[in-house]
Formats: sequence, C-alpha cells, structure tokens
Amino acid sequence: MMSPYFFLIALCLSLAPGRSNAASFDYSAYRAVLQSYVIDSGQSTKVRYAALKKDSSNLFKFNRAVSVVELAEFKKWTSNDQIAFLINSYNSFTLQLIVENYPLSSIKKIGGLLGNPWKKKFFRFLGEESSLDRLEHEILRENYKEPRIHFAVNCASIGCPPLKREPFDGAKLDEQLESAAKHFISSSSFNKYAAQANTLNLSSIFKWYGSDFGNEVDLRRFIAAKMDVSQHDRDAIQKSAKILFVDYDWTLNEAK
Repeated sequence: MMSPYFFLIALCLSLAPGRSNAASFDYSAYRAVLQSYVIDSGQSTKVRYAALKKDSSNLFKFNRAVSVVELAEFKKWTSNDQIAFLINSYNSFTLQLIVENYPLSSIKKIGGLLGNPWKKKFFRFLGEESSLDRLEHEILRENYKEPRIHFAVNCASIGCPPLKREPFDGAKLDEQLESAAKHFISSSSFNKYAAQANTLNLSSIFKWYGSDFGNEVDLRRFIAAKMDVSQHDRDAIQKSAKILFVDYDWTLNEAK
C-alpha cells in the first residue's frame, strides 16, 4: 500500500507544470518518414516524394497526432518544446501538401495561377482549421522572435534550407538551430561571399524576412558570425561588402 508521503509526492508530480506533455509527444512516426525518404546530398537534402506517396502511413499518422493537440496543452510546454513542435509540424504538413498534389514540379503550382499553397487550409492545428501561413507567420514568427527558424522550416523547394533527417527537439533546440543556421549560411549553394568583388550574395530569405534579423548592421553581424570564412572576410562582410540577393529556386526538392 502506498504511504501518504509517497502519495503526496506522486500527486505533486502529476500536477507540476512544465515539459512532461511535450516530452512524451511521440515523434517516432515523423522520424521514420525523415529517415526513410529524405536524402542528404551534403549541402542540401531532397525527398523521395514518389516513394513517400506510395507509403505515407507514418506521415499521416504523425499529422493526425499533431492535429489533436489543443492550445491549452501546448501552452504548458516550454518555449523550446513549442518551437520544436511548430517547426516539425510545419515541415510535416508541407510534406503532406506535396504528397496530396504529387506529381508536380513546384509547390507554387498548387492551386493554379491564382492559388496560394501557403494560404490553403488543409489541416487542423491547435484547435483551428489552419494553413501553413498561419503556422509560420501568425504563430511561429509572431510569438517567438527566433530568426534561426528560417533555416529550419522547409518549403519543399531547392532554394529552401535543407529538410533535416531528424525531428527538432526542445531539449537540444539551440544546438539544432545553430547548426542549421551555420550550415545554410556557409553553403555556397545558397549564400556566398566573393572576396575579390567584396560582394555578399545572399538567399532571398534575407530579403523577405530581413526585419526578423534586425537592421542591416545586425544582419551583417549575424551572417559574418555564422559564415565559414576568414577573419579578414568576416570583417569585410560586417563593414563594406555589397549585398546582393540571389534568385530563389522554387523547383521541387525531389530526389528522382
């Protein structure tokens, strides 16, 4: 028989706020999708969409689990657990959107000439019928002010930061976001500093979401700190490099 002392401890633990709900959230189905269908080619990753469409059971299993999480439960989690959940959900629902419309050459083809795939409400999230735009802009960007999320969310395009082969995890979120930021910024496929011309060629992500990084001085400092260059080039990036934005490649990030 449980003593009154141990009963009191058990009761207190059951009522304690924090990360217990988030820690027990099951990412295994999503992890299986990433491990099975995302191919790492070094600087970027691609997805075997044709194979995923044939066997999307784990993808839809995970998205169903995401869809039943209510706002009251979500609010009990730590900020890092919330951010990790939001990033994973965005990426997984993006995979679903592609699978449901596959085959296609670009996510921008969904909805036709006048359509907008990011505004399409096709899933339930935190108690509301939702779109990818709501998840990213109205929840994630609006509430957390974490610019490194732009290197974690994936828009199913070649120009987008790579889709990682593991879920984001609140317990190691800072490490994962920092790794994603440094990888993207230092990958010449997306960003490059040309020393002779003193020109910094940046992904259009930094043009579209520049305010998330602060002013131009802040952006230069952010890029310089994470780009794999010499100290001399780092100083030039911060002080004098001409910034140019490269065209974004909306081609589907598909592994043929």
